[in-house]
Amino acid sequence: MAEITLPQRVFMIGVPGSRWSGIAQNIEDNISGFNTTDRDPQRTYTHHTFSGHLGAYFGTGWEFDTSLDSENLDAPYTHTRGTRILKSHEWAYQLDAIREQYPQDWIMLVHRPDLSAYAWWHEAVGLQ
Repeated sequence: MAEITLPQRVFMIGVPGSRWSGIAQNIEDNISGFNTTDRDPQRTYTHHTFSGHLGAYFGTGWEFDTSLDSENLDAPYTHTRGTRILKSHEWAYQLDAIREQYPQDWIMLVHRPDLSAYAWWHEAVGLQ
């Protein structure tokens, strides 16, 4: 099997309830070469038996905005070695700009059927 060269960044996008945060955690925890220095207790949201969110998120209402300058993208990390997964629902509105500004980096879109995502999001945040 050929070895994959990881990019500097992976821009990860998923709708609320798509379980994209869990996918990001599995990638970071099981594939060597990922940088998780953005994780700390203040950036952890847990529901049920799941760590719903670990690390930094970008976008409206989050700690970091979706500015694509590298200073903003690197700000949550204590160092910049390794591939960083940058999580935001709002990257979806900037796909062309991301591709233009960071052509060597990856964009990962996570899909889950609408009703399943909606139901999980409501359960995770305690909405009825």
